[in-house]
Amino acid sequence: MTLTNIKIGTRLAIGFATLLVLLFALGAAALWPMSRVYEGTLELGNNWLPSVQAAGNMQAYVNSVRRTTLLALLANGPQEFQAQRAAHNEAITKLAAELADYQKLVSAPKEQQIYEQVKSAWGAYSGTDTNLRLPEGTMASRRRTIYRTEKPGPNSSSLMKTYRRRYRGESQR
Repeated sequence: MTLTNIKIGTRLAIGFATLLVLLFALGAAALWPMSRVYEGTLELGNNWLPSVQAAGNMQAYVNSVRRTTLLALLANGPQEFQAQRAAHNEAITKLAAELADYQKLVSAPKEQQIYEQVKSAWGAYSGTDTNLRLPEGTMASRRRTIYRTEKPGPNSSSLMKTYRRRYRGESQR
């Protein structure tokens, strides 16, 4: 049986049916890559974005700790010193909570390694910062002298540059 022996209505029906089958196959083939794009979007939204936000918060808290340490060293009176120390302690508490929250977001071995480096750098800075916690009756000039003689720990930019480098590097892929 050849195509010329089939009625024209049947030939049209076969042609349209073939066209519909090809259309559905093309639609199914397009949906598969779209689902992969959606998986990537979920990865960005559920893993990367919270990690980047947490890293930004950690940087802000480290900056706040550093700033309040310096302002406490420059305080002219006990009230100003106590106010700066209270803000300093609050920033340290928030940073510790953010570090604990961030640890839950770590998903790759390289990210874990970077997290451990930042955590150890923060520990080194905390040791220096602890040496700068003087009693409130200490004179401002004495605090300045001690600060100048202490070996400075990593500042916020050196402490957080590994995170910025990591996120810039992987976002440029």
